[in-house]
Amino acid sequence: MIFVARETEIAVFESLIAECASDPPNGQIALVTGPTGIGKSALLSIFAERAVAAGIRPLRAIGCAERNSLPFRLTRQLFSEFAGDSRYHHLVTRAIDNYVKLALDHSGEDELTAAYSRVLGGIEVFLRDLGTRGPALVLVDDAGRADPASQRCLIDIMQRITFLRALIVLTEPTGEAAWGNPAASRVFLQPQVTRIRLSPLSPEDVGLIMERRTGTGGTIQLARAVHLATGGNPLLVRALIEDHQAAIGQRAAMSATEPVAGLAFERAVLSCLERAGPAVLDVAQAVAVLDDSGQPDRISRLLGSPADAVDRGLRVLEQAGLIENLCLRHPAARQAVVADIHADRRVELHRRAAALLHHDGARAVDIARHLVAARHTEDIWVLPVLRVAAAEADADDQLTHAVEFLQHAARACSAESERSAVLLDAAKVDWQLSPSTTFRYLPCLSTAARKGHLVGRRAVDFVAALAWHGRLTEASAALVHVSEASARHGGQAATDLDVGRLLLFCTYPGLMDQVHQVSITSAAQPLNPATTDPVERAALALAAVVTGRGHALASTEAEHLLQNVPPTDTGVEAVMSAALVLIYTDHLAAATTGTDTLSTHPAISRSNTWRAVVSGLRAEIALRRGDLPDAERHARTALTDVTPHGWGVGLGAPLASLLLAMVCMGRLTEAARWLTTPVPEAMFQTRFGLHYLHARGHFYLATGRLHAALADFSTCGDLMVRWGMDVSGLVAWRTDAAEAYLRMGQLDRSRRLAEEQLAREGFTSSRTSGNAFRLLAAASEPGERLPLLRRSVEVLRQVGARLDLARAMADLSMAYHGSGNTAQARSVSRGARLLANQSRAEAILEPPRQRGSRRREESYGATRQHPSAAVGTLTDAERRVAALAAMGHTNGEIADRLYITTSTVEQHLTRVYRKLNVRSRADLPGVLGPVSPRPRTALSAKMR
Repeated sequence: MIFVARETEIAVFESLIAECASDPPNGQIALVTGPTGIGKSALLSIFAERAVAAGIRPLRAIGCAERNSLPFRLTRQLFSEFAGDSRYHHLVTRAIDNYVKLALDHSGEDELTAAYSRVLGGIEVFLRDLGTRGPALVLVDDAGRADPASQRCLIDIMQRITFLRALIVLTEPTGEAAWGNPAASRVFLQPQVTRIRLSPLSPEDVGLIMERRTGTGGTIQLARAVHLATGGNPLLVRALIEDHQAAIGQRAAMSATEPVAGLAFERAVLSCLERAGPAVLDVAQAVAVLDDSGQPDRISRLLGSPADAVDRGLRVLEQAGLIENLCLRHPAARQAVVADIHADRRVELHRRAAALLHHDGARAVDIARHLVAARHTEDIWVLPVLRVAAAEADADDQLTHAVEFLQHAARACSAESERSAVLLDAAKVDWQLSPSTTFRYLPCLSTAARKGHLVGRRAVDFVAALAWHGRLTEASAALVHVSEASARHGGQAATDLDVGRLLLFCTYPGLMDQVHQVSITSAAQPLNPATTDPVERAALALAAVVTGRGHALASTEAEHLLQNVPPTDTGVEAVMSAALVLIYTDHLAAATTGTDTLSTHPAISRSNTWRAVVSGLRAEIALRRGDLPDAERHARTALTDVTPHGWGVGLGAPLASLLLAMVCMGRLTEAARWLTTPVPEAMFQTRFGLHYLHARGHFYLATGRLHAALADFSTCGDLMVRWGMDVSGLVAWRTDAAEAYLRMGQLDRSRRLAEEQLAREGFTSSRTSGNAFRLLAAASEPGERLPLLRRSVEVLRQVGARLDLARAMADLSMAYHGSGNTAQARSVSRGARLLANQSRAEAILEPPRQRGSRRREESYGATRQHPSAAVGTLTDAERRVAALAAMGHTNGEIADRLYITTSTVEQHLTRVYRKLNVRSRADLPGVLGPVSPRPRTALSAKMR
């Protein structure tokens, strides 16, 4: 048996045994006291082991209070194992049998008294006989629960203890006599009585138990945590350690710093309470129900019990290590106690607790927990308390409780309009935890919208929820209903609706077709440009950006909002819109600072949904800045915090960032797997769908599916023009399409789109204009390229678009090489490779597949090619190496031209031969197209 911290008590026991063995007889009584679970029974077991080791055979019994038990039940236990050890044993058993028979026959008092005297006399003779061989040891656990006849007999024997060579050891649950017998109190005042009071274990004792149980021990922090959870109660300590080992594993269990409670601990808690008695159990249940709202007076009123009875119960619970500061020490203990209460009684206790707390003016959130547990909605004060409690829980970052309170408040509403408003609040808070949960609110809210119960900006939240989940037809119908209802209300409701509609159209522009809205610009007309409402100002700024009006003012306004508006319930939409404005206007540094701050704000970090949305924004910013690893990391975080299903139509944004990052890093197989993720069809009627089409188009470009890429880019353009959102900061579809045409060899179309994009950009320096200059250079005559590419590099360096800058510098390096300026070419190439390495996007530096226009090919010495399907499988690097090899250049010459190693050239050629199913470079011209081998001097002249 594992036993610690009881050496002093064992020494007292051994000294008492020695004293009993003296001559003449000097009997002793030991009363082991302490709270339930403190280890009294275990100590008696240790006493028995020590006695047996000393040659003393103890008499042992356990008190057990049962109704209708036979007299002398405990006394019979004491002598049951001594039938052959004493010639006087039969005197005791026959006397007990005779007494029981008379009691069952309802004999007279005189006969029972005489029979009792014979029992007592037989026991005394037995103990005297046993004492002739050494001290007799009597161990009685829970003596206060023995049957009355046995209790009386024990008291009488203890009164004669001085004349017996015996030690009687009893245990009691508290430090006081619990026998309910005045004679017992007098007995325990005798000088022969020694009280052994057991104390709780110390943290060091707990650590020693851990070491003995596991062989390895645990940390000091864990030992202290176990001690704090149990108050040093040995029963609870051992149960908690057992659960902890089972939960974490015996080898690693002691490495944790917080104990894991389980079934053993819960059973130990309930066992302690059962042993303490019904009155203490009632107090413990009241403490568990009230939790941190417990006070002695409140507990007394909750139970309807006298204050002194409650105080006694609290003392017992404190001594047992179950409560501290009027709360159960461990949450698992509270759960076990509450779960053990009968369901009807538990509901009633919670109902009464709610009324008491409301009467005492407690916090609404504390009252609401009891209202929900009691399913109580009848009293007139319930609804306002629940609504205030939801606000308090929201402010305390307890969103789950806020939702719970609002759902219960909805059940307490009598008016349908009020119930709709409460459900709308619940849906909004629930959405922050998981967007998927809003499905359960939509049927009721749809009905409320049809009946005209939803008005203003909050009503638009419901429409946005429908749109988020791809139910655009329902969303448009609901928008009509809430618009009509808001117009009837007028005033602020109508203004709020206009703000909400504007934000809706910026995100779900497909709704405009269904509600016959001409454009986002017309939706912004009713709004007041001088408003101080941050949500309205953010809506105006976002509308200005997506419609191409007032970029400079919008970005200044957005930066101000992002720095000064806290993302509270009312401000979160404003700051999210402001972040989008900065992203779409290429103010990436400000957007980075703002979203980094947002990600750590309590209002954002507590919400899975908002945290995912901010991660999606950070992924888009990282992508535009050319930080591909960060873009991938943030996009994956966004898709983890909220599942793809939960993202609804918003899935297009983080998924697009992840796809583009992988494409730019050359991880096309991974990108292809993500491209199989199901997306809602309605997504293509939203702003998110534009980002997705843009990313998918670039995947098609990277894999040689040029017509599919062009189709996606063209679809983007058609939608953006139709919606009045033809802004390159959103999606630069013209430069995307120009890239596709360039790779198809349709230079005129590519050039026209690049020029059109530059004309639309005006004199602004933007990521899009930088890319447009690069594409215009690629589609122009060789002599025109250098100034265009230098301009591209200048613009892209200015806006901080690292990835696009690497592309432009790579093209500029090739242009320098073609003009004969090899030194400058090498310098620029090194810079391009450095940028690409930083972004892990080395693949972008190779010439794009199928970019072989006649003018470009002549500039770099390649021939015009008409690739077969097999050629389309070559990567950019492989295609360029193959083209030079087909012209007759050696591996060393190819390495020199492309600034790569000879080994890399050999690896590329090996893959080219396998993909094209050819044996050597001599077969390449026939597959790639007509190639006329030229002498190196001619190639050099043409490059110059």
